[in-house]
Amino acid sequence: MRSAAEWMLPDRSIEIPELETGSPDAAHRTSARVTQAGAGLSLMPISRSVSHPGTDEFSISATMNLAATLRVEYRGAGVAGSCDLAVEGPLAVRADVMVDRSQPAEDRVQPLTVNQVNDSGLQPRGCAEVAGIPGFAGDVKDHLVGLAVTEIFMPACRPCESEAFRACTTP
Repeated sequence: MRSAAEWMLPDRSIEIPELETGSPDAAHRTSARVTQAGAGLSLMPISRSVSHPGTDEFSISATMNLAATLRVEYRGAGVAGSCDLAVEGPLAVRADVMVDRSQPAEDRVQPLTVNQVNDSGLQPRGCAEVAGIPGFAGDVKDHLVGLAVTEIFMPACRPCESEAFRACTTP
C-alpha cells in the first residue's frame, strides 16, 4: 500500500486547462480567462502517511506544496489587460482508498472518498488588477485544487508480476 501512496504522491507537473471566470451581470460585466503560464501545476510532497483502519481499506494523508503560474487576461468596465498570477502554498488531503485483489492479473487501489482538502495555505501573488472580479480568487483556487485532487487520487494498478504501480487502463 505504501508503494501505491508513493505512486499517487510523487513530485509532478500537471497541465492546467483554461478557466473562464467572472460576472455575467450586465452592470458589472467583468471577466477573466486564466491559462497556464510556465510548467503547469507543480505538486511536491512534504509528508504522507498511510493507515489501515479496515480489511481492504486504507487512509492516505498527505501534505504537498502546490505552485502554479497563470496568465490572466481580464476585461471589464472599459478596461482590458493581462497579468501573471502566482499561486503557491501547502495543500493537505486525506482520502480512504480500497485495495482490490480480486483480479488475477493485477492489484487495484481505488479512492472511495476524499475526506479532507485543506487549501487555506494557498496564497495568490501578483495580478492585483483582477481583485475586483467577483468570485475570481475562489474560482482559481477551486480550479487548481480540483485538478490536483483528481490527479492525486487516480486509480492505481500494479500487475501481479511487477512491483511498480501505474494508472489503470480499465475502469
